[in-house]
Amino acid sequence: MNLIQIEKEFVEFLSKIKNRNYDEVAKIYNLTKNRFKFFSQEYRELLVKIYSLNRVIYDEIDEKHLIESYKFHNLSHLFRYISYSYSDDYLIQELILKKSIHLKNFLMMIKHEFGKLMRNLLKSNEMRKRIHNRLTNPLEHKIIAENIIKSINKKPIVVDYGCGMAYTSFEIGKLEKKAKIYLIDIDFLMLNFVEYRFNKYGINAEVIRINKNNIYPKCQFIIFV
Repeated sequence: MNLIQIEKEFVEFLSKIKNRNYDEVAKIYNLTKNRFKFFSQEYRELLVKIYSLNRVIYDEIDEKHLIESYKFHNLSHLFRYISYSYSDDYLIQELILKKSIHLKNFLMMIKHEFGKLMRNLLKSNEMRKRIHNRLTNPLEHKIIAENIIKSINKKPIVVDYGCGMAYTSFEIGKLEKKAKIYLIDIDFLMLNFVEYRFNKYGINAEVIRINKNNIYPKCQFIIFV
């Protein structure tokens, strides 16, 4: 599969922190993405199993254990967040262009995926689907950012607590360079990558890191979002 923009940025980020050639890292990333199918239901089910496995040692009995356990989930969750950026057209085109898939296997795959899709639709209601789409569609984050900026008449101040990939904050920062953005999350790889993206695009953001010794970092603001 070809890399989409955010994947290229992630590979670029990895190549810098690991001091390795971009093409070499891109090859490893692509092999891993194709092997585990980051965009698939199977991958999400795998995350659940890994999560359950880690709870044997790192049970979430308190915040410190929760933070400690997160370091085992961080990378897999990062890949999942990145996969939300895949468009349906991208996935279909890549599937069709993959020469190793014969027509018969392709039709069987489509039938299998369609069956899973119908079962999922029957299990979930319309509101749940709409919420999921709004949270995972990158275009929606841009629309949300535009609406936020239009609704206020002064410099935006954004406190993104548990920011994850900070998609909406990122779009706000691109649209309004004077915005002041605070990114707050557990101090692991995902937060480092988010900081890298913001710096790459010249977006003004302060990163506040949470760890087991600093669960509730002191901040000089009180804002309700």
